Amino acid sequence: MREAPRHGEADPMIPPAMSRYLADRRSNVDTHFVPDDGNLCLHRHWRDTLEQIVGSF
Repeated sequence: MREAPRHGEADPMIPPAMSRYLADRRSNVDTHFVPDDGNLCLHRHWRDTLEQIVGSF
């Protein structure tokens, strides 16, 4: 199963570099970075994430 995490480029809590580090080490991850968005960007972009996951089947 594919994973489709989203990470805000302006996240003050967890640096985007950490998501890049983890994504580079997993073969089933399609990480999307959202410019000008911060922590909890998944809540604002849930529809895009869901469409991406469904489209991977």
